[in-house]
Amino acid sequence: MNRYYVTWTGLSKEERNKFNILTKSRTIPIGSTSLKKIWPNYVTKSLVPYGKGLNSNMGYQFNPYILKYTYITPLITQILVGILLGDGNIRKPTPNGNPQIQYNQGFNSLSHMLNISLLLSSIITHFPSLVKSRDMKLYLHLYSRCLACLIPLYNLFIINGKKRIPLNINEWLSPISLAFWAMDDGSSTPEGFYLNTHSFSYEEQLILQNALLVKFGILCNIHKHGKQYKLYIRAQSMNTFRSLVLPHFSSSFYYKLFPKMIRSKYPKISSIRRM
Repeated sequence: MNRYYVTWTGLSKEERNKFNILTKSRTIPIGSTSLKKIWPNYVTKSLVPYGKGLNSNMGYQFNPYILKYTYITPLITQILVGILLGDGNIRKPTPNGNPQIQYNQGFNSLSHMLNISLLLSSIITHFPSLVKSRDMKLYLHLYSRCLACLIPLYNLFIINGKKRIPLNINEWLSPISLAFWAMDDGSSTPEGFYLNTHSFSYEEQLILQNALLVKFGILCNIHKHGKQYKLYIRAQSMNTFRSLVLPHFSSSFYYKLFPKMIRSKYPKISSIRRM
């Protein structure tokens, strides 16, 4: 029996609503949402080396003074850049407020989301929330505090209220950001690797293609899928790509980097017949 599939992005709003059962998505409570108040220490005069001492701040309520002087380390910046190149979003809940990061993933990415939560524990309040969407599917929702230190990233990616790829994105790319981008928005092929950049324009695809070549020497093609485009890392650049991202990849996503190895180890995967 032949089956025909239509991409979710190709459906109109009315067509998408036909798949919905609930009137709206709802958050499923899995623990306490109360925060303990913490106040600034004006007495301590000890020095902390830059990038160190950023322990978990989850579960604590900060006053505006602490939020104003909260900073992010280079590691967190690289992770956030990778997330924002993928499915992550940065927005201002209020027009004159500070921005926050929002990030959604399917429930099957639980281990990945918990790992990201630990890495970003200095700027978030809780572990990811469990949300039941209108079509009854479960996904995980992670959000950061509203912080002034996120303004540079907001100005980098948001233009006229929409997420865009800046011309100088190569200056922000690193192996860590590339790894988190690939884990979030990548998919393997028998020979190469797709970066699913459907939401960006053709001109932005060119910017990303050039950035990967200049920064890492990775050769990419731009493939058209319907009315949209996405980047394809060529087979001759896969060894370079793997060597860059593997040290920062979660083990649950190794199948994206080594699809042939996974199929040979688990032959049943490759023997599944298409209906």
